[in-house]
Amino acid sequence: VIGSEPILGAFMAGISLNRPLKARPAEREHVIFAGRMLFIPIFFVSTGMLLPLQALLGQASVWMMAGLLLLVVVFGKASASWLIGWMADFTSGERLLIFSLTIPQAAATLAVTLVAFEAGLFGEIILDAVVLLIFVTCLAGPILTQQVGKRLVGRARRPGGDNRGDSPR
Repeated sequence: VIGSEPILGAFMAGISLNRPLKARPAEREHVIFAGRMLFIPIFFVSTGMLLPLQALLGQASVWMMAGLLLLVVVFGKASASWLIGWMADFTSGERLLIFSLTIPQAAATLAVTLVAFEAGLFGEIILDAVVLLIFVTCLAGPILTQQVGKRLVGRARRPGGDNRGDSPR
């Protein structure tokens, strides 16, 4: 009814392939390779094609909406990371790692936005802002994760001192 067949189909395919591929490591590597080298780039190209160049160059409303959405995402993810980290007695570095791993917004965000756009619930400004949000978060998340991960590994390898909680559990 809401046009989510492709998303549900991909999800169900992943679930159904998970168990058989665990028993076949060579085939699993081929599927992972195809996903990383074929499907992920296609996703980003198709996502980029949704955003007209004029939206990047001249529409301040798109940039303002993208900034607002980014603030909401960052605040929500940071709050959840801090709360879960606090409940699990994680260090601030581990909480930051949780945040950095969850910040990228991609397929689900785009799918929900496209369905709402096609249903007339969102306008083109929201759609363009969400595409910018996906770009920024998918770029920033891995960079932040790499930096935080290096810092945590460096602390864990230091001789002596209290390393409790400085290495990922």
